[in-house]
Amino acid sequence: MPWNFIALLGGVVAVAALYFSATHADREIAEANARAAQLEKDAAEARLKLAEIENLTAWRRLRADQREQLTQAIRDHLPPLIVIQLNRLILRRQRSALI
Repeated sequence: MPWNFIALLGGVVAVAALYFSATHADREIAEANARAAQLEKDAAEARLKLAEIENLTAWRRLRADQREQLTQAIRDHLPPLIVIQLNRLILRRQRSALI
């Protein structure tokens, strides 16, 4: 009979250990899930900021009237030689973009 009691007591201790182990594991899983959710949120915010930066720094295409306005504004403030070189540079960029 004492062996039965010892076996029963050992079983109770084992069940208690499993319960506390499972509770601890559940807590760790919940913490890991919370960290993963925060990392996903941070990644989404980083992707949004990257998209905003890409939008701000994206190449722009100028219409002919915009190009003329820009050339005129530069011509008003800089010597003519620089404007001529800028016009050639703009034309070269357009040709290479069309090729």
